[in-house]
Amino acid sequence: MKKIKKNKRPAFAFHLLVFLVLFSSGLHALEKIAPQDYPDFSSDDGRFDGLEESVRASLSYYRSQPPDTVFRFGSDSYTAAHMIHSLETFLALRREPSESIDRKLKELFWVYRSTGLDARHSVTYSAYYEHSMKASLTRTEKYRYPLYQCPGDLAVPYYTRQEIDSKNLISGRGLEIAWADDPMDIFFLQVQGSGWLHLPTGEQIRIRYAGNNGHPYRSVGLHMIETGLIPKEKFNRQSMRDYMDSHPLERQDLLNVNPRYVFFQLDRSTESRLTFGSLKVPLTRKRSVATDP
Repeated sequence: MKKIKKNKRPAFAFHLLVFLVLFSSGLHALEKIAPQDYPDFSSDDGRFDGLEESVRASLSYYRSQPPDTVFRFGSDSYTAAHMIHSLETFLALRREPSESIDRKLKELFWVYRSTGLDARHSVTYSAYYEHSMKASLTRTEKYRYPLYQCPGDLAVPYYTRQEIDSKNLISGRGLEIAWADDPMDIFFLQVQGSGWLHLPTGEQIRIRYAGNNGHPYRSVGLHMIETGLIPKEKFNRQSMRDYMDSHPLERQDLLNVNPRYVFFQLDRSTESRLTFGSLKVPLTRKRSVATDP
């Protein structure tokens, strides 16, 4: 965040590094650090063109907001206009030597870090994951589990997962855009929000989040742990899938524990290769970050 006048450095927000999942037990997920505690930015081993790409993606988002929209960084707040100025100031540094950039970042910008999970500032990092699954654009004996697009009468809250998958309340209305051979693949795709369909023809099609039914998310995995179906120390995605595969009669009832249902859209556009984050701008490899507030 660029410093502007007295105590007005800009809050510097742009896509960085890897996918960061931050669990914060405090009031704020971010805290401002003193200039003497800033990291050595000259040690960044990434290419600046990727960083520039991510900054421009962030700029496209902030420019789409009203200039007086407020964004909060810890206990501080900045307007969209301030964020734009901050990012534009950073881009102006891109042709300078890394040592000079490091010095000017320390002179011109406030830096924020995650507060973390506990007093030791613990955080959990994970890579961004896009689910890939086998599917068909037509229903067959093998591919018989539907992936739905948003219904025209979608209102919040809409039908629950149980009403959609167990009672089939929206089937046969032409909302099916693809068919899977495994309902667990659909569930994992819904958790991730986007991914790839691998068709029997060998074609790959991007599938993206299009909306949800407005019901709160409830973790099926946590439910399985709490009810003793899978020990906590042995739980992972594969153990969850293995349990479901070996207990097919229980599977749908367990999935129905999560009432939220996600709808999708197929993307064959020139942007299909891109992955979009929550700001609806493309993510940048090794630069984009997501934080859990």
